[in-house]
This record gives sequence, structure tokens and C-alpha cells, in this order.
Amino acid sequence: MSKGKDDPPPLKTEETLLYEYNRNQPTMASRRKRCRRRSGKLNSKSRKLYLAELQAITVPQQVSQVVFPSGDELLKHHLLKMLVTDLLPFSKVKDVGFRAFCRGLNPTFDPPSSTLWVRTELQSVYEQIKVKLRNTLQSVPEVALTAEMWTHTSEGVYLTVSCHFIDRYWKRRNCMLETVALDSDREAGRVVEQLLKTSSDWGIADKVKVVVSNMMSKGSMTESCEAKGWAHVRCFVCTLDIVFREALAQLDEPSWRMPQLLRKCRAIVRFFQQDRDAQRQLRANQEKLNLSPLRLVQAAAEDTWLDVGTMLQRLSEQRAAINLVLLQHVKEDLWLNDRDMEKIDAVLVALQPLRDTAKEMVSDGYESLSNIIPLVDNLQKSMARLSEDGNQVAKALADACMRRRPTLGTTAGWPWSTARWTRFKNIMLFSSRAQTIEQKLQVELKAVPEKTPVHWALGQTADNDTERVQEHQHDGQRSEPAGLLETPQGT
Repeated sequence: MSKGKDDPPPLKTEETLLYEYNRNQPTMASRRKRCRRRSGKLNSKSRKLYLAELQAITVPQQVSQVVFPSGDELLKHHLLKMLVTDLLPFSKVKDVGFRAFCRGLNPTFDPPSSTLWVRTELQSVYEQIKVKLRNTLQSVPEVALTAEMWTHTSEGVYLTVSCHFIDRYWKRRNCMLETVALDSDREAGRVVEQLLKTSSDWGIADKVKVVVSNMMSKGSMTESCEAKGWAHVRCFVCTLDIVFREALAQLDEPSWRMPQLLRKCRAIVRFFQQDRDAQRQLRANQEKLNLSPLRLVQAAAEDTWLDVGTMLQRLSEQRAAINLVLLQHVKEDLWLNDRDMEKIDAVLVALQPLRDTAKEMVSDGYESLSNIIPLVDNLQKSMARLSEDGNQVAKALADACMRRRPTLGTTAGWPWSTARWTRFKNIMLFSSRAQTIEQKLQVELKAVPEKTPVHWALGQTADNDTERVQEHQHDGQRSEPAGLLETPQGT
């Protein structure tokens, strides 16, 4: 059959349609040519405008004088920072493996191999940072000092002095000023004299207002600090240690004998630390029982709650492996029986609120005094709940907390500091101190110039708080957060 003019065109197959589509599309070469032509036209016009704008820009003098370190100098800076951050020995730069690792990262970098170079460079960096910190401290009106005494097993007693302040940007700053050896002299007067010397060297002796210490030294730290015009505050965690020791003394009754149990636990740890065969058998039993291959931890003789809790926690986890070794060595006097484990479990449960409090405090490095009363309030509430459940250790801790009343010179200012923080103001405004705090708040508000946003905002807050306090007191409902830092009525 012949095809006529009016006959419809034949249907195209899928392969035909795909071929025609690709034939009509520009090739990659043509696309690149088209883009170059378009970009050339656009850049030829925009380049002149861009260069004109660059000529109008003036580089600040401070930026133009910045000298950026070269590649090797920057790597050396990071090397020093690594040694300081990880507390590595200066001889680390001599290790063959470390030097090979550095060359593997950058074959052109030749790391220094002299400990004298490390010491010299660190001393130079220290002097630079010291000058910057000294200039910063000169602009600060008030500072607080932290005096932390610690011991080294072979080198004696040390004192680390830290400084805390609020900079001009209203940020809390913390810095360590000095660590000195005390030659085993723990007398309070000797410590305060060292604090005075350190603060004078930094030019802040007349700016020190408060000293926080962990001292268990001879003499009164509070009286020695007040003689220099400083207020003294005992470390909150150290106060908890005192509470824990008082609770242990209260549990030295025939039904508990807690001090005797702690001596037994220390003897167990000492046995494994001194007997290598027992250590190997303990590791073998840990593998057999699918326990974590952890070493036992010895608690300090001072009975701090954190050390004792860590020791008991490890003994509780490894009890099965420990008892198998003790049976092999015929150490019946060190066997942990069911009654011992009941006491250990009760101690661990009672210490959990202390752990939670410590974790909350270390979240920001150093805790503000404004948060101490709320922390004590929550701690005692947790202890009360555990006491109601029959935990005798928690009951002893709660009783020790109630008996512990600090006699600190700054105690009267702590409720006022807590009330001024919006997070905790209701704790104090609904307490027996509400009237005194309200009066102090009104005095401070009157000192603020009128017609300012601060005055208006604080005034509105004060009026609302006053109405709430009056309504609360009218209903006869008063709740006083009792605690370690409770102050006398009306302070």
C-alpha cells in the first residue's frame, strides 16, 4: 500500500524519541563555552566595580599589625598546649614514636627534641599570660580567693591559691595564681600569711573580700582571715565531709559498727594491693564472672565521703570475684558476708544525694554562694525521704546536717544573696526572713535612679513579690529551708 498525504505519521518508538531528545541537547563542551562567554561578559563589568570597592576600603591599623604565626610556629604552639593540657612530661618530645607520629602528620615539620626548649618556651608563655592577667586584675574592684590544701605522698603539703572575680563583661572568671609548698605546716596563721603574700605579689591584697578554704588546720582559719579584714567561708564539700564523719560516729553502735566495717574494707583493699598472686587471681575471676576488670580503690584515712563511697562501690561491684580469692587464701576475717553488704548498700544509697549535690556544684567549675542554701534544702529533703524508707545511714546524715550550724562571718549575707537571684528568690521570700529581705530590697531599689528600665523592672518585681509574701504570710504558711548554712532569725 502506498502512503497518502493525509495519512497520520507513524508512531515513534521509545528509542527514537530518546535519540532525538539527546540530539537536541547541548553538549558539555558547548555548555562550558557558553558559560565562559557569559561569565566573561559579567566579570568584565563587575570586576571594575569590585576593584573600585576594594580601593575604598581602609584596613584597620590593629588588623594590619597582626602577625600570624607560620606553620611550624603554630605547630610548636599546639605542641606546648598539648603538654600542658595532658600534663605530659617535657621529655615527651624526645620519644621516637611521638616524633615519628608528628612527621607522619606533617613530613616538613621537625618537632623540637630539647626539654630545655620546652621549659624556656613555657616560661615565656607563662610570663605573657601573667602580664595579661595582672592587667585584668587591676580593673577588678573585688576578688575572692580559694585556698586548697592538698598532700603528695612523697613531697609533703601544698597550697594552691585561686582567684575568682567578675570581669567588665559581667562574666565569672577563675584563675590559679600560685601553688606553694608549706613544709607540712598546716597552721591557719601560716596559711593566711601565704595568702597575703600571694595576693600582694599580684597587687590585689586590698581587693580580697572572701577566702574559701578546705582547711582542717591548727587554729581558727576564720579568726586569722578576719584579722586581715577578710571573711572566711569553709568549702561546702568539706562541710559535707564533717557531716559524714559525724554520721559515722553516730553509727558506731552494736547493730551497725560502721567504723569497724570501714576498717575491714580498707584491709581487703590493702591485701590485694600488697599480694601480686591475689591480684592475678582477681583478674582471672573477673574474666570468668564477666565483671569489669577494675582495680580496687583505697579510701583515705580522713574518711571523706567521696573516697569512702568510691571504695565501697568498687567492693560491691567486685564482691563475687573478691570472695573467691579470699577463700583460696583462707582469709575468713576479710570475707564480705550478707550483713556487710546490707550495710554497704545502705551507705551507697545514702551517699547518692551527696553525689548529686556535688555534680550540680561542679557543673560550672565554682558554685556561687547564692546556690548554697537551695542545695542544702534539696539535700535535706532527699535525706528525709530516705530516712522515711528506713535507711539508718541517711537518718544519721540528716541528724548531722541539722546539728551542723556554721559560725561564719558571712553567714548573714548568704540568704540575701540567694534572695537577689531570680532562680531562688521564692525560697527566701516565703521564709521567716521575708520581712528583712523585703526591707533590704526596698533600700537597694531606692538607691537606683528613677525613670530607668532597671528601676521599673525591679520595682514591678518587688511589688509582685511583696504581695505574694503578704498573701502567703496571711495564710499562716511559712516554710523555712533548714540546712548547714542556716542563719539566726532576722539576719
